[in-house]
Amino acid sequence: MSTSQPLGHLSEAELLELMGRYYAGERVATLLEDYRVNCSAGTLCSHFPPEPRAELCRYCSAPMVRPRRSKSWSLESTLRCSQCAHIESLRCSCTGCTAERLREEDVRIRQQHTKIQQFCSANWAYSPTQIQPEQLTVRQAAALISLVRCSGWLDDSRIGPISASGIRFAPYTPDFQSSLIECLITADLLSPDPASPSKPFIERAGQFVGMDSGQAHWVLRMPEAVRFVQALEVLIASEDWPESWTNECYQIWHELAFAECWEFCAYSLHQRSLPIPGATALTALIKYMLRDFSVSQCYQLLWASAGDAVDYRARKSVTAPHASNYMIGSCQRRVDRVRAEDWKIKGFRRNFELSRTQLSHVLHDLFLKHGEAGFTCCVAPPLSGALEGQNSQLD
Repeated sequence: MSTSQPLGHLSEAELLELMGRYYAGERVATLLEDYRVNCSAGTLCSHFPPEPRAELCRYCSAPMVRPRRSKSWSLESTLRCSQCAHIESLRCSCTGCTAERLREEDVRIRQQHTKIQQFCSANWAYSPTQIQPEQLTVRQAAALISLVRCSGWLDDSRIGPISASGIRFAPYTPDFQSSLIECLITADLLSPDPASPSKPFIERAGQFVGMDSGQAHWVLRMPEAVRFVQALEVLIASEDWPESWTNECYQIWHELAFAECWEFCAYSLHQRSLPIPGATALTALIKYMLRDFSVSQCYQLLWASAGDAVDYRARKSVTAPHASNYMIGSCQRRVDRVRAEDWKIKGFRRNFELSRTQLSHVLHDLFLKHGEAGFTCCVAPPLSGALEGQNSQLD
């Protein structure tokens, strides 16, 4: 008797009798002995012929069958085709089901792309914008070049997502990065690419309601976009600038410095498991510091004051938000004392986890041509470098 077909020696009548006694609840060991079946008790039912069904396979039209289940199993088994590999399950991996899922996915993607195109058309314009590089503001020019360098060209008018860049676009400060992109959109220089993947678009209840600017692809709306950007870079390098650009450079430098300080303050507090303080108080503090200190020096002052907040929390057993608020006052007092006693503070280097951003490179290397002096010197022309490289007298 073949062990691969333990029931092969039974006639049809014997097989039906065996199955009847099995499902009637008789001991399996007795059935194995009575019918001279050579298999384990636990596998007997797996050798029963499947139950034929009236349904036909949707792919090959062969009869469907239902495999037999153990008498202790209350749920029915899954229908399967008697000829091909199809089973009636969402997990079926037969050729027919695989092809059907691919067709359904293709339809879903095409429908998704149609909805994205409709969403983009309803919210943004795509007509060409006739403009010359010298007509841009410094904010627009710096934002545009930074975005292109971060995102990379996909073709002669489209660029990829910021998230794919190996360098950060701008500091992680509330609304700062989005405001740079928004200034390009408002100036009709940039629009989200309707051919973007669906990932950047936020969908609720089957409708798109927003977009993640960090994940989106972009369309540059000026004709011959690559040449426009190249001409803009040449204009910046020549320093034959529009009259307003010099003052605008220092304005955007101040915005960038503010954003870098805010980002570092949030980082300093996060490292100590403290929340960021209120926006109004922190905004006033950073502006107060940037009057006389470089971003590098502000980093040192903020880090030391975050440490003060931790000490205060340990001494007074106050809540984390209370300790964060204490940091604001501590930093103000520290700044006042530095000014009053004319302390010379060296400042910190850039934090490894908060690497220099593309906007910083474009502004300080391409526009102002002083490199990391934009980090180590105060936001005030002309640059004297007087604060750079001096020894710290601040604990």
